[in-house]
Amino acid sequence: MGNCSIGSRKLPIYCVDLSKKTNLDTSKKYVSISFDAAWGDEDTIKILDILDKYNIKTTFFMTGGWVDSYPDKVLEIYNRGHDLGNHSQNHKEMSKLSV
Repeated sequence: MGNCSIGSRKLPIYCVDLSKKTNLDTSKKYVSISFDAAWGDEDTIKILDILDKYNIKTTFFMTGGWVDSYPDKVLEIYNRGHDLGNHSQNHKEMSKLSV
C-alpha cells in the first residue's frame, strides 16, 4: 500500500496481487477504475457510454440512498456488465463520526 496526496490530504493507494488467485498475465500492467455514486445521476449514462466505447468495465460504489433514488441507473450499470459495490447508506463524513 502506498499514499497519494491531494493538497494536504493523504489518500491510501492499494495494490492487490491477483496473480496467485487468477490466470492474469503478470507481464502486463493493469489498472482498476471505480466510480462513487452518492449524489445525482446526471452523468451516469454519459460515463457508461464512454466506458462502452473503450470496452472498459469498472466498479460503481453506490450509497444506499443513491440506489433508492436511481434504481433504473443501478440496473443499467449492472446490465452493461459493471460491478456494483456498497458505499455506505448515506455517505456520512466518516472522519467526523464518533466511535
